[in-house]
Amino acid sequence: ALVETFKERGLTVTEVDRADFEKNVMEKVTFEEFGYRKEDWEAIRAVK
Repeated sequence: ALVETFKERGLTVTEVDRADFEKNVMEKVTFEEFGYRKEDWEAIRAVK
């Protein structure tokens, strides 16, 4: 992974808790405010 490559080169990589970040954002902003329908939002979230 790209993160591992950076770490191997001695770079500092800050990893975030994605679930916590998403939870905090979604408490303040809905996916409709981003211009998405529920189906679109679920498809975006399904991308790995």
